[in-house]
Amino acid sequence: MPHFRRAALEHCGAWDPHNVTEDADLGFRLWRAGFRIGTISRPTLEDAPTDASIWLRQRTRWIKGWIQTWIVNTRLGALRPRRMPLAGVLIMHTLLAGTVICSLLFPLTLALIAGVAVWTAFTGEIPLALRWLTAIDLANIALAFGVHAALGLRAVEPAERWRTVRVLPMLPVYWLLMSVAGWRALLQYFRNPFLWEKTPHAPHDPNGVKHRF
Repeated sequence: MPHFRRAALEHCGAWDPHNVTEDADLGFRLWRAGFRIGTISRPTLEDAPTDASIWLRQRTRWIKGWIQTWIVNTRLGALRPRRMPLAGVLIMHTLLAGTVICSLLFPLTLALIAGVAVWTAFTGEIPLALRWLTAIDLANIALAFGVHAALGLRAVEPAERWRTVRVLPMLPVYWLLMSVAGWRALLQYFRNPFLWEKTPHAPHDPNGVKHRF
């Protein structure tokens, strides 16, 4: 949940009302205007979606918003937007474009690895080009899973880390679901770019009343 001073919001021209991931749009907008952005370490006391269909719609909206934010910030061929430092540019491309591309290509990468395995089973050998490509794909997957796991363990409270460790083997399934959300977001971007699929959240309180944001 983003928090900001009204003066800063007015200075940078507010956020794009058509962008379905307003925090990503506003974060880069504020950064380009020279403001600093920090993270509040206190918990939000809000439960994440536990229903697969709700989770899928939320991730679809997020990825679609990242596509919108990346395109807006790099329009007219400006791979380095004005007033954004080089570090910010690299973070923008890695966080926005990199995440979207990874979500789209992950199942294709698995299909390539599976295809090479089948080829090897029938022929007994792997062409050199496929051997290198498979090795690069496996290294990328291992690195990505490692980074994802490390960030996840760092973000949770110490008391919750053991529960997180127990579900880490499910990361490949999670990434496949992210791929479904990624392709869904790409189709929505062209067919219904401004659709905002609301996410019901369950506040962490005794009443358990759900709100829609």
